Amino acid sequence: MSDTSRCTGPAMLALLVGQLPGARPESPECILGSLYVRLAAALEERSCHRGWYTQTVYAAVSAELSNYERCVALLARQSSEHCTLLAALFPYLDLLPECVHVLQLCSSVRGSALLTVLAERRANASAHCACFYAEVLGRLTAVFFQQLRLWLLYGTLHDPLDEFLLQEHCDSGEVSVRLSHLPPQLNAEDAALILEIGQNNALLRAHFHIDPHTDALHDSCTPQV
Repeated sequence: MSDTSRCTGPAMLALLVGQLPGARPESPECILGSLYVRLAAALEERSCHRGWYTQTVYAAVSAELSNYERCVALLARQSSEHCTLLAALFPYLDLLPECVHVLQLCSSVRGSALLTVLAERRANASAHCACFYAEVLGRLTAVFFQQLRLWLLYGTLHDPLDEFLLQEHCDSGEVSVRLSHLPPQLNAEDAALILEIGQNNALLRAHFHIDPHTDALHDSCTPQV
């Protein structure tokens, strides 16, 4: 996790937090510094946010901020020229605001619904931001397919925080499709088929008294962040 206290060297620290001598508040380096401090503070609160998908997004943003720190550290050692510093950090003027926006999205968009929202943002993003979104979407897709595999193979819905495409109703125990959580690769017909396959597998296992937990693959399908 990002933390300015782990940064060494006054030049690097000043560049990270946007406090270079003589820099104006509206200057690119000050803007980057403000964004960095904001993101670092948000990542410090990562443990307060629950859910596999949200934690996955936070992990991706943390990795990107670590890349930014390494870039700043390298520049602080190799160059003291203002123009050179700004040219190297220019892509982050697009990327860091996107990171802030993605973390904000996590407070209003839940679970696999993030896949659709972030895919839409990726389509209109700059090249540098598109790479970031590709990384985030890759991580989120891995979480989704782990949950999906568990359902398709065993008819087991492992979704303690209601993040998945399917939802179980507490009163009846029935499972239904949550269309608001459809990822962009699937449509309503796909979701209905997914629901039916898992239900059929669950019925077969119940009929033949097969405990899915006896299969080593079952527990390996639990999402890992």
